Amino acid sequence: GVLSDLTQVTRLHGFDPVWGVLVVGTVTFILGFAGCVGALRENICLLKFFSGVIGFIFFLELTAAVLAFVFQSQVREWINDFFLAN
Repeated sequence: GVLSDLTQVTRLHGFDPVWGVLVVGTVTFILGFAGCVGALRENICLLKFFSGVIGFIFFLELTAAVLAFVFQSQVREWINDFFLAN
């Protein structure tokens, strides 16, 4: 079927992408809810949670960008190998 072809192309080894989308959506909902409720009720705990998680995500993105820049040749080689193999 189509899903088995997708698994062969992306080399996910049985991981269903739907679960990844569900996890990301759930985390986004919880984070947005905490930010909205924290702002509306002026709840310092929820606002600290919201800002801490946003800061952590920003740090992860910044780290990924720096690593991609530092290891630029390896990243390009990995991407080329991935697309040429599929």
